[in-house]
Parts: sequence; structure tokens; C-alpha cells
Amino acid sequence: MSVFIENLNNYLEFYGIRQNFLSVRSGMSEDKISKILNEKKKITYSEMESLANALGKKIEFFLTEFPDLSIENRGGRLAFYVGEPGKNQAEVAYKLVEFVENLDEVLNGSSWYLNAGITTDEF
Repeated sequence: MSVFIENLNNYLEFYGIRQNFLSVRSGMSEDKISKILNEKKKITYSEMESLANALGKKIEFFLTEFPDLSIENRGGRLAFYVGEPGKNQAEVAYKLVEFVENLDEVLNGSSWYLNAGITTDEF
């Protein structure tokens, strides 16, 4: 198995990334991706580039020696799904974004008070 394909398979398995996600992001069919990942089709340079870019990486990332990505070393599970979110999922996503935006404002505000040297005794 080529280093690129072996590392790509390990990366996809470790992060729970599905072939349909890779298909949508890369513009390749799931069938073609499956054949590439199972080495039933030789991969071209442009296909390596498309697959790496779909994952936000450069080709070189998958050509270098990887750390151990075994299931035992995983702290949590991260999965990628493709498709239209349901109404509840969209609501939760918007609330999370709003929460993070507000959290950022609170943290910036509190750091301003700490840096200004204002204490609670002055209120």
C-alpha cells in the first residue's frame, strides 16, 4: 500500500470521516474514492491534491510519517457528516455560534478590567 493511501486511510478512520464527506469536498464520486482507498485504482497527483485539499491539508502531510492514530490513543471522537442539517441541528448550531461570540466579548471585557487595574473595591 502506498504511503499516501495508508496515511489517508488511517486519518479518515481516526477522525471518523466518511467517504461521502470526502466526495462532496473533493468533487470525486464515492465510487472513485472507494477504489482509490482500496487501491483498486491508481491515484494520480491531481487526485492526491484534491483529497488532501478536501481535508484542509497539503499532499506532503499524507506523505510524511504519521504518529500512532490507533483507536486506543483517541481522546474523543470527531465525525464529519454531509447533508442538510435538521431544524433542531440548525438551531443548536446558531446558539453555539451566538454563545461563542458572547463568550469572546465577556472574556475581552474582563481582561480589559484586569489590565486597567480596576478592583471590586472601587465600585
